[in-house]
Amino acid sequence: MSDVETGDPSLVNEPLNEFGSTWTEEKSTIVYEYAKAYLTAMKNQRFEMLYFDGFAGSGDVQLKDDKLIESVALRVMGISEPRRFDRYVMVERGRKKAANLRARLNERFPELQDRTWVIEDDCNAQLRNLAEYLKADRFRRVLAFLDPCGMQVDHVAVQALKGLHADVWILFPSGIGANRNLFRDVSKMRPENFKSVERILGITEEEIREQYYEPTLFEDITDKREGGIERTLELYRAKLQELFKHVSRTKEIRNSGGGIMYHLLMASQEPLAIRIADHIIKKYSGRK
Repeated sequence: MSDVETGDPSLVNEPLNEFGSTWTEEKSTIVYEYAKAYLTAMKNQRFEMLYFDGFAGSGDVQLKDDKLIESVALRVMGISEPRRFDRYVMVERGRKKAANLRARLNERFPELQDRTWVIEDDCNAQLRNLAEYLKADRFRRVLAFLDPCGMQVDHVAVQALKGLHADVWILFPSGIGANRNLFRDVSKMRPENFKSVERILGITEEEIREQYYEPTLFEDITDKREGGIERTLELYRAKLQELFKHVSRTKEIRNSGGGIMYHLLMASQEPLAIRIADHIIKKYSGRK
């Protein structure tokens, strides 16, 4: 029986996810439109196709203006034409959110119970499981969405997908994650700050010092270079390109004050996948 069963009914009334505004809707729509295009492109193929959501949430998102929208997971599961995915794997570490998600999926998609799994676990562990699943059969393909609120995705976990047939959308915390752990004066960096940046970017402490800091007029003081967020994105893209043949352009996501919080991008082995992703990102980025 599918893991989408309701489970503990006492958990179902967990509050909705509450986060974001216009950019949350745009992010959701970008991934949703790509999923539709992906299923259209693959409609006549004989592959087993999986949708993997690494941070599936509770099923609904309450925006700051009190507007309620469905999560990306529910929107993707709602796609039935030209075909559906063969399997849906929703990873949600929070026990109460996972219970809410099971209840929503049972309500919305009872016909998909036998092909849907809600897994209460860490996304990094399940990315490794996903890699093993793909390796077991060369006719398997996956569309994955990794939507952390911070620095929860380890580069070494994404590395498990190297060379595999996966289209992976990633909300990368270039501003609110790595940049906040990089102090202007390197002498104020603590071991946990270096470890956080190492974990998300897949680079060593020595590389962090080389990439982000330069000596000042005073021999014992090292200052952070300008353009930290841009440098972080460049380093992250370079690391992704060691794992995947192609990486898309990016969608900047800024807060109400104009500061960069995230970059949304996609990695794939297929050039057509990147062309489609670039087209959709351009559509929602106002780029010419």
